[in-house]
Amino acid sequence: MSGKFVVKTATPWKHDEMRTRMAECLTDAMGRPADPRACAILHAKTVLETGRDGQKGIEGVCCWNHNVGNVRYADTSGGNFTVLKGAWEVAADGSIYYPENQKFKAFGSLEDGIDGMLMVLSRQANFKAAWAVLTGKDPSPEAYATAARSGGYFTAPLWHYLPPLVSIYKEFMGHA
Repeated sequence: MSGKFVVKTATPWKHDEMRTRMAECLTDAMGRPADPRACAILHAKTVLETGRDGQKGIEGVCCWNHNVGNVRYADTSGGNFTVLKGAWEVAADGSIYYPENQKFKAFGSLEDGIDGMLMVLSRQANFKAAWAVLTGKDPSPEAYATAARSGGYFTAPLWHYLPPLVSIYKEFMGHA
């Protein structure tokens, strides 16, 4: 199976749209109404991982090719991909590094990007614990980040990832 390279394209989104689409997609993936806390966790994760515009703050969020989860592309996965040069990662020790020419999935719409992220979380064995947090009775950003980190969803140490995730989550839940 091979994929098709597409040009890297900025795909900004508004938070009201993200909130609505995240709830719809998560509800569809779960087969029942999504807990607003789970939606806020995923929304906060997306803001944290795709970045904020220093001038526009929380309304200046943008991702590439609707890839809201920074879903990596494997040569065996098919579909469209783009290459991000200079995308940075945080190592386990908290240092920043820049892997060469990373391939990321490229999606055609915000909904497809959210569905792609949810598919990775719900179907890959190493992320089952993180998915269980999101679909459980008491989802929390702390439990999600711990489970996602142990499954390898992100490389940063928890002390680096968790405080901004919780802060953004609280903004979305109205507890800032």
